Amino acid sequence: MPECVRDFANIQSEIDKVTNEINDVNAQASKAEAKVEKAEAEVEKADAEVEKARATFRKIAKELKHPDLSEKERAALVAEQESCAADLTAAERKLERLSKDLEQLRTKEELMRRKEERLRKEKEELRTDLRKKEERLQQDGAVAILNVGSAAGADVKKKLSPYEIMDKVYKDATYTAPVRVRGDLMPVTLEEKKKS
Repeated sequence: MPECVRDFANIQSEIDKVTNEINDVNAQASKAEAKVEKAEAEVEKADAEVEKARATFRKIAKELKHPDLSEKERAALVAEQESCAADLTAAERKLERLSKDLEQLRTKEELMRRKEERLRKEKEELRTDLRKKEERLQQDGAVAILNVGSAAGADVKKKLSPYEIMDKVYKDATYTAPVRVRGDLMPVTLEEKKKS
């Protein structure tokens, strides 16, 4: 029966450990979520830059189609168009890189949420195991009724919790046989033996 006490303690220890893991994972998931939101804002900003560069490029291309442009104006527009094309290419690359980063962050966040869910299920299973052990103790008749003498000498019955039951069962299991001490027959418990 002392194993049951250890089982209860082990299960409670596991529940505490899983609860701490859940809190850690939840904090990591929250940080990942904040990073995702920041990355989404950066992607939107980069997308706006790409659209602005494309609009400028189209505007310059439209101006270049006018037949009454001088060579000097045409050369200035071509140089501006080339600069705009370089800006557009850089903005598109930045957008592509930020989009990949965003996708990786979303994947990481999703993994954290899945891990958190798995840990919550594990915690619930441990709690269920603990409840089942308590129920089994009660069904097996291990619910002890303790007779406590009152001051008036009447018996008072008290229902014990599973932990109190296991403590009582453990103490009963550690009871040692009576031994002779100075010729008297006296029972000695483990606690008394430890004291001497």
